[in-house]
Amino acid sequence: MPAAFDRMQTYVEANLPDLREKVLPGVREVLAELDRRGQLLGLLTGNLSRIAAAKMRAAGLVRFFDVGGFGEESEIRAALVPVAISKAEERAGRDIPPERVAVIGDTPLDIEAGKEAGTRTVGVATGPYSVAELQGAGADLALESLAGAWDAVEALLRLVEIPARRDGTPLQ
Repeated sequence: MPAAFDRMQTYVEANLPDLREKVLPGVREVLAELDRRGQLLGLLTGNLSRIAAAKMRAAGLVRFFDVGGFGEESEIRAALVPVAISKAEERAGRDIPPERVAVIGDTPLDIEAGKEAGTRTVGVATGPYSVAELQGAGADLALESLAGAWDAVEALLRLVEIPARRDGTPLQ
């Protein structure tokens, strides 16, 4: 599997198109505002780490993410939340209680993963699931989209105090 993973990641890194036009409305603005406020942000995905980083680079978003939890670390989405929190604690140089973490996702599985880890959860109805379905999954906050970035950022910050970075360096 390591050889297959390496080959997959190398292929994606070499062949990924520009994804900047595919970034959903409000995402860049919300990430930029959280970044401006010095917030520590993580990326959770079933993608392998190099594929995730390549996608974020192609979308022009990689600079916003400090840590992450990735497919090679667990096949179980809920298991990636504590992985990312542990990395965030290392980056911040202090403990980060799960209730001070917000998992943002567009599926009930994302909401369930955050809930299982004890985090706050934000559902964004930009995928196949509605606000009502994300609320039904237990989202602490459910939004139609991240468009109207200021409102979304303020709602997120009211929901949970996101820990600030210790050194300010983005995920590489």
